[in-house]
Amino acid sequence: MLERPDSYIIENPKANILLANIETAKKLLPFFLAPKSLTEAAKEMKIEANSYYYWLKKFLKLGLLVVAYEKKRTGSKIKYYITPAKTVFLKADVGLLSIKDYLIQATTEYNKAIVEGLVESLDSLEKDIGITISNNGKGALKTSIALLDKDSVPSLIRQELLKPSSPAAFSSWSHLRLKYQDAKELQLKLASLIKEYEDKSSPKQQGHYVQLSIVPEV
Repeated sequence: MLERPDSYIIENPKANILLANIETAKKLLPFFLAPKSLTEAAKEMKIEANSYYYWLKKFLKLGLLVVAYEKKRTGSKIKYYITPAKTVFLKADVGLLSIKDYLIQATTEYNKAIVEGLVESLDSLEKDIGITISNNGKGALKTSIALLDKDSVPSLIRQELLKPSSPAAFSSWSHLRLKYQDAKELQLKLASLIKEYEDKSSPKQQGHYVQLSIVPEV
C-alpha cells in the first residue's frame, strides 16, 4: 500500500484554476480516503466512466492523483488511484484572487441549497407564510419571513420552526454592532458549536446544510 503524508502542497497555477470550480473539485472526493479504480469511483459519483476518465487524466497530470497500485486481470491491469496526501493544499495566488473565486462559488452553491431546503421546510408547515416589512427604528428597512397566526397577526417563522414537530430548519441574517471582545466570543462559540455537531455527523444520516459566519464590516 502506498504510504501518504498527511498533507501535500501543490504549487501549480493550472491546478488552482481547475479546482477553483467546486464541481470539478468534487470529482476528487472518492480518492481521498482509499485507492479506487475508475469503475468504483464512477459508480460512487454516478458519473459515466468514459467521462470520468477525462478528469482522471487531468488530475494525474497536475499531480492531484497518483497510481496507488495495479491489479492484474486477464489480458490487462486495473489501476487504483489515490490523492497524494490525505489533505491537498493549493497555494493561493497574489492578492488571494483564487480564494475570492472559491468563496464566491462555495457560498453560491451553499446558499442555493439552503434556500431550496428552507422553502421546502416552510411549505411543509402548511401555513399562511409571507414577508414582513417595517422600519427598524434605526433608519434601516427590516424584513423577515413570517406566518399569520390564528388571529391573522404576523409572527416570526422562527418560533414555528423551533417546535418539536417542525423540520430542523433555521436561517438568520444579522448585522450586529459589537465590541471586539464580544465579536471574538461569538466567533469562538460558533466554531465550537459547528465542531460539536461535525463530530456527530454520519454518512448514514439525513444531510443538512449549515452555514455560519461572522466577519467585520468593511
